[in-house]
Amino acid sequence: MIKASVTIMACTAAVLMMNCAAHAQKSRDTLRIAFKDPISTTDSYSDPKPETSLSADAVFEKLITYLPAEKAFKPMLATSWKQVSPVVLELQLRKGVKFHDGAPFTADDVVHTINYLIDPKSRLRFGRNWEWIKSIEKTGSHSVRITSKRPTPFALARIATSTPIFPKHVHATFAKSGEFGRAKPVGTGPYRAEYVDPSKGVKLVRYEGYVSPGP
Repeated sequence: MIKASVTIMACTAAVLMMNCAAHAQKSRDTLRIAFKDPISTTDSYSDPKPETSLSADAVFEKLITYLPAEKAFKPMLATSWKQVSPVVLELQLRKGVKFHDGAPFTADDVVHTINYLIDPKSRLRFGRNWEWIKSIEKTGSHSVRITSKRPTPFALARIATSTPIFPKHVHATFAKSGEFGRAKPVGTGPYRAEYVDPSKGVKLVRYEGYVSPGP
C-alpha cells in the first residue's frame, strides 16, 4: 500500500545516540524515516548520496527500470525500446503522463534531461556516468533516439538505475540547476514534494494523478 505521505528527515540530536529508524502513523497514513545526514534536495544529480536517492526515486521516474527478481528491464516512462544499431537506441515514451504541476510529459523532457547530463557546463560530480552518450534527438512527440559514442553494453543499466527525468519547463528556468531539487522538484513519480527543508527534511505526499507503468 502506498502511504499518503512520507517524511524523510535528519535525526535530531536527541536520537543521534540511537540508530535512525522508520516510524509509521497508521491513523494519519504517514511514514517517517530519519537519517543521520541532512537531506536538502530531491535531486540525485546534484547530491548523489543514498539518502537523496530515496526521495528522488519517489518524486521522479526513469525511462526504464530493472527488476532483480525477474532479471529483466521493464517499462517506466518508456513503453518500449529497440537497439536499432550498435550505437543507436530508440525509445517509445508513455502517453498520458503528467508532471505533478499538471504539465504533460513529452519527448522534450527526455531530450532536455539527457542534454543537461552530457553538457560539460553542468559540472556534475558523476558526469562520467553519461559520457558514453554522443547525442539525443526527438523523433516524435513521444519518441527519442539516443546515439552513443561507441557500442555500450551497459547503456540500459545506466538509464534504468541513475537517470531520472526532469521537466524541461521547470528545470530549465533555474540559472543554478542545483536549486531545482530544493525549490521546485516537480516529477512524474508516485509522490510529490510538499516541501524540501534542510532543517525539517523532505515531506512527500501521494500524487493522485500518478500513472502506473503497469503491473
